Amino acid sequence: MERTNKLILAWHLGRRNAEHTLEFAEKLRVATAGRFQITTDGWGPYPDSIKYSLGTRVDFAKLIKVYRSGTLGEGRYSPAEIVSTEVVPVMGRPNRKRICTSHIELQNLSIRMGMRRIDVLSVI
Repeated sequence: MERTNKLILAWHLGRRNAEHTLEFAEKLRVATAGRFQITTDGWGPYPDSIKYSLGTRVDFAKLIKVYRSGTLGEGRYSPAEIVSTEVVPVMGRPNRKRICTSHIELQNLSIRMGMRRIDVLSVI
């Protein structure tokens, strides 16, 4: 998702594994042109997939969040508290001020909540 106008450049529905990560990176390659910056979470297959599909035309960084483990009594859906974040430049020259995953995390949350409402309605 492009961060300023929220344009979805590519999407992929599949398992969170190396094969599907590469398929997503290939879709992103086809959907884009020129140099751009990309930020991902710490998922292991991202660096290889992005390097293979997008080569040196991206400035790439990982934003790794460290969560505190849940305490007893918290509900299953309680969000974990973020204790720290680590920025890891991977390739190119990513602009530190633009390293962010919040916009896509919010979009994913919106999709999950929408799907949950659909699931609840199908039971009724």
